[in-house]
Amino acid sequence: MNKSDSLMTRLNIAYRLLFGISLLMMCLLSPLSADGITPVESNGISVTQYWFEDHDITLTSQEALEVFKQGDAVPLNHSVFQLGNELAQAWVLISIHNQSTDSAQLRLLTGAPYSRLLKAELVGARPRILIDEHEEQPFAARNNTFRLLNSEGFQLAADETAEVLIQTLVEGPSYLPFTILTADEFAQIQQTDGVFGALFYGFTATLGLLFLLFSIAVRHRIALLYAGLFLLGLVAMSDIDGYAFKFLWPNSPDWNHFSPMVILPLLNGLGFFIIHQLISSVDAAKHTLMHKAALVMAVISLLIPLLLPIVPFSTLIQLQNLIAIPAFLLQPIAFTSWLHLGRRSYISLFALLMIALIIVGLVATVFIDVALPTWLMEHLHHFAYVVVGVMVMGIITVQLMGLHKDQQAALKRELALAQKNAQMNQDLLNAEKNFARAQRLASQHKQRLATASHDLRQPIMSLRSSIDAIAQNQTTEVRQQLGDAFLYLEELCNRHLQHAQTDDSGASLGEEEATASVEAYPASLILNTVQRMFSKEAISRGIELRKVDCSVMLTTEPLVLMRIISNLTANAIKHHSGVDGAKVLLGCRRLENGLKILVCDNGAGMSTGKIEACLLPYHKGDESEGEGLGLAIVQQLATEHDLRLELRSELGKGSCFGIVTKV
Repeated sequence: MNKSDSLMTRLNIAYRLLFGISLLMMCLLSPLSADGITPVESNGISVTQYWFEDHDITLTSQEALEVFKQGDAVPLNHSVFQLGNELAQAWVLISIHNQSTDSAQLRLLTGAPYSRLLKAELVGARPRILIDEHEEQPFAARNNTFRLLNSEGFQLAADETAEVLIQTLVEGPSYLPFTILTADEFAQIQQTDGVFGALFYGFTATLGLLFLLFSIAVRHRIALLYAGLFLLGLVAMSDIDGYAFKFLWPNSPDWNHFSPMVILPLLNGLGFFIIHQLISSVDAAKHTLMHKAALVMAVISLLIPLLLPIVPFSTLIQLQNLIAIPAFLLQPIAFTSWLHLGRRSYISLFALLMIALIIVGLVATVFIDVALPTWLMEHLHHFAYVVVGVMVMGIITVQLMGLHKDQQAALKRELALAQKNAQMNQDLLNAEKNFARAQRLASQHKQRLATASHDLRQPIMSLRSSIDAIAQNQTTEVRQQLGDAFLYLEELCNRHLQHAQTDDSGASLGEEEATASVEAYPASLILNTVQRMFSKEAISRGIELRKVDCSVMLTTEPLVLMRIISNLTANAIKHHSGVDGAKVLLGCRRLENGLKILVCDNGAGMSTGKIEACLLPYHKGDESEGEGLGLAIVQQLATEHDLRLELRSELGKGSCFGIVTKV
């Protein structure tokens, strides 16, 4: 499996997990819409509550009752006890009056899942212990399985008044409401609380696990850290609600007291570490102070529990609560910087603003004495946890999907570039192969050319000797023509041998020397030689071959010009119709910076298309007996030796070929 396939597999897993999360989010309002534990007071039951603080923890039950009788207590108008950071004792007296005409079965319900000490007793004519909770009592020792501390039922006759004396130990700010319920109200609250707990913890646990699996699937460090923070926060929620005592450590009640000292440092430390990682993933250099401070605060949060032997427990808890404020408030700031890595989403930024407002609201409710409805006080942490958690997960999911799209686009660009490079490499390889093949073919052609030239030299030399002997009785003009023809053939063979014998640079051996050793010669030398070579053939075809003498001195290699002019003259004679008045003219025309040597005829002429076709190798005219190389050779020689070939032809009037050379 390649990288792209692995990435697509992880993406498919991530999309399936997101689909599961989206289904769970449809149930979001279900747990929050459940009724709270706040009871509806029965019409026939009236309740009044008074309390006072026993800071020295020295009073007995009878002494506490005397304080209430003397009127030294104050009405209990709220559910939060603010008795300082040291351990203190609070006494509460609840007066209950049954105003109805029927007796009532009542229960005392507290808002605490556990307590270091909470003792409630019915005082009066029928004294009775209702609750006797202490820090060493396991969950199984309770009178029922309800998570909150509650008393056994007690009977209150019509128009009867009873008093319940409550003794409890508190340390730091403590939320501890007391409620008198009828049996039906208690059963209803048990059922409602069970449904709420199942929905809330079922939803959040499933959501947290799905987000954890999603984070593992996409292999993203920030997402994994937030998944861990969300699940650790869920453990803290269960500790606050009492479900941890009920299900996680029912036989270890000591953990109820010390668990905050373990969970809070982990939450704060992980929160600051996430801030540190968020800044690291963006640009730590731009936020050096926050980057270092987050790591330092994470270490401090984890080291605070070591101060427990010398610092009061409640002080350390409040210190952790204070540390949690920057841990919460800095999250949106660092999160905003991280969002700028990918595609900016206004929805994500709006959700982040809502998270910041919720965090500020939570801090305000904790550290400012704000009177909130009881149901909101009981479920505020649930609401904030779900909303913030879902928003953070949603933002991370959207951000990761955006980053994934950017990664996919970059991967496509890299793939296209790789394909382009591969194609270029393939083209280069093919070009190198073709070049090597061309070199081999050129070498073979040169070898064959050298062999042919060498093999032709001996017969030509023998033939020249024989012709010289036979031509002894011929005129001087005939012997001169034969000598020029054989000299031309020998020079051609020598030139082919020079081209075949190349050095490593590709230049013919002796070519530079030959070029440098060319002496100036008159253009008429070329014209006279060509005329003598083709005069007999022209006469045999009924063509008048004339030349116009030219005294302009040339330095172009004579053999090259000889080959070009002889090819043009041969073509003009071969392709001429030979009618009366047929002529082929050899001459020159002076130019500003050179000389144009002309070969003109008054033959049939050629069309433009035919001229272009005849310039191609191996393309022959309709009545040609050659190989179709004449004009192609002329053009090639002209190009190789910095000459320019010009031609002009008109059907029915003839053609004129010119080769322009420097003088």
